[in-house]
Order: sequence, then C-alpha cells, then structure tokens
Amino acid sequence: MFGAATSLVIAYALARGDGHYMYEALAREKDAPHRTRFIVEPYLATLSCSSPHSRCWPAWGCLRISR
Repeated sequence: MFGAATSLVIAYALARGDGHYMYEALAREKDAPHRTRFIVEPYLATLSCSSPHSRCWPAWGCLRISR
C-alpha cells in the first residue's frame, strides 16, 4: 500500500514538472538537465529490489553482494 501511494506521488510530481513544489523537492538543481532521470532511476532500482519478482527471479532483482 505504501509503495503504491509513493508511486502516485512521484508520478504526480513528475507529471507537473519543473517549478512544482513536489518536483523541486525531489530534483536537485545541479542535476540539470537530467533532473527527471535522477528521480526515476533510483526509484526504479528501489522498486525492483523490493518487488515480489526479486524473490521469485533473483536474476531480475537487485544485486546481492555477500562477504
């Protein structure tokens, strides 16, 4: 449930884009001109590691480093 709500908030902020307070809270000025990219890529990486698919298909999940 929390993941779905977070996805909606991020999607809304990305849809509104530059100048919207939610987008500006997520994006850093120094990442211009690829501000959206630096929001989406970490979010997708987090989403892929926490999804049920990472348990069923470990190759699709996040990289697990063992000591």
